[in-house]
Amino acid sequence: MKEARKSAIADVVIPEMELVANEFNRWLLPAFEKRDNKEYYLEMDTGIFTELKEDEQMLSTILGTAWWMTPNEKRIRMGLGKMDIAEMDDIYTPTSIIPLGYDLTLQKAYESNILIKSNGQTAED
Repeated sequence: MKEARKSAIADVVIPEMELVANEFNRWLLPAFEKRDNKEYYLEMDTGIFTELKEDEQMLSTILGTAWWMTPNEKRIRMGLGKMDIAEMDDIYTPTSIIPLGYDLTLQKAYESNILIKSNGQTAED
C-alpha cells in the first residue's frame, strides 16, 4: 500500500500540480509582473509529501558521496536549483583520492624539493 501511494503521488499528483503551476505562470503572473515590474515564478512544494522523504534522503546520501559532481549539479538533482556562485560549479575531490601510481614517500618529496622548512627554505638548502 505504501509503494502504491508513493507511486500515485509521484506519477499523478505531482504532474497535475505542475500543470496547475505552469498554467498560473502562463496566464496569472504576467499581470503581476507588469504591475510590479518584477519577474515571478510559481512552483509547487513537493516536500509536503512525507511518502517521498525516504527517497529524498536516499538521494541526498548518494549525492553526498558523488565527489565527481559539482555542488550545483547535486542541487539540481535534488530539485533545489543552481546557485550563481562560481565555486558551486567546481568539482571537489576528497583528499584521500590520489592518482594511481602516485608515490607519496618522503624520499620522493625531498628529491623534488617539495618539503619546505619553517624558515621558508627547501629541505635541500
